[in-house]
Amino acid sequence: MSTTSSTVADAPVFHSIVDKLTVTFAPEHLEVVNESYKHNVPTGSETHFKVTVVSSMFDDHKLIARHRLVNNALKKEIKYKP
Repeated sequence: MSTTSSTVADAPVFHSIVDKLTVTFAPEHLEVVNESYKHNVPTGSETHFKVTVVSSMFDDHKLIARHRLVNNALKKEIKYKP
């Protein structure tokens, strides 16, 4: 398994995402990239992430079901603000 480290020294959201996905899916490959710098947010923000998860737990699931499983695992980290 490989993970992409965050460029932010203190990155609690990044580490929470990595920990939860690792425990939930036991991935063969995990890549988490903080892409917040590409958006109009303050420096050091943890608001936008790109996540790639490869796991045998997804073998019998269609793409949308895989997305739902990941989103469900990251409910606390994904906070929709209207």
